[in-house]
Amino acid sequence: MSNKDKTDTANKHAYLVMAHQRPDLLKKLLESLDDKRNDIYLHIDKKANEDMNPSLFSTNESSLFLTKRIRVNWAGYSQIECTLNMLEDAVRRGGYSRYHLITGGSFPLRNQDYIHSFFDNHPTEEFMDIDNPVPERVMYRYLFNESFRAQGRKARLMWQIREKYLDIQRRRGVDRFKKFNMEHKKGLAYWSITNGMASHTVANRKLIRDMMKYSECGDEVFMQTIAYNSEYRDRLFDKDGKTHGSLRLTTWPLEDNGIKRQNHNFTMEDKEFILNDKNSLFALKFEGSDGLKLIEEIKKSNY
Repeated sequence: MSNKDKTDTANKHAYLVMAHQRPDLLKKLLESLDDKRNDIYLHIDKKANEDMNPSLFSTNESSLFLTKRIRVNWAGYSQIECTLNMLEDAVRRGGYSRYHLITGGSFPLRNQDYIHSFFDNHPTEEFMDIDNPVPERVMYRYLFNESFRAQGRKARLMWQIREKYLDIQRRRGVDRFKKFNMEHKKGLAYWSITNGMASHTVANRKLIRDMMKYSECGDEVFMQTIAYNSEYRDRLFDKDGKTHGSLRLTTWPLEDNGIKRQNHNFTMEDKEFILNDKNSLFALKFEGSDGLKLIEEIKKSNY
């Protein structure tokens, strides 16, 4: 880990990286972000195997900060908690011009000169996907939302209880979100925001917990909702959801056209689709068998 002292953060970017597997991909990602203009905040899931030991990862130019490790569970509030922990750490250290949330299985589609130039030309805009809401995600209290992938007899019993409780709430017209008097939105869980938006989000951490603690997949709702109901709404790059406002490229456009990808991972068959994209700065995911090879092709063409 780099022990360099933090200097002026006003012109630097903070990368918030959530990782839980594939140390080979994480090392490639850190190499691509390793720039004196960046600080990196790394969270490694507490459930991760020993090959993800934090001591195995380092940088040369960037300062690398390890955030408190927690168990992160898909669809649970722990995803939001992890994100807020990293964001709060970064805001506390002070005043970055941009905060990027990405995963360890992601990769930048452009080099750091290009990325910094892009954001220098968009200093006040907030980049996140904004889409129509799915009310059910926040209306009801979802039991066992940290155990979504549990298996076996105990898991079946939990899901029977969960579904029964959801059915009761539906029949009674429950809407837990109504009391907040806010318009909720959703979108991709990953974004690039300004210091103002980051500070505003951290300041509303208790509100976010109250809104999202018992939600389902709330990580795709909380940032969009906080932004849309704040002064930063007018700074959203694409608040009408007509383009990829997050600057992230995913396999979903392919899958919408019937081209299935296992676990939403890019493959070498998607090389031209990726290289022809002119609107994205990052792509996810590369956790398939030829992900590393595809990353090398991206570097060869775009860096």
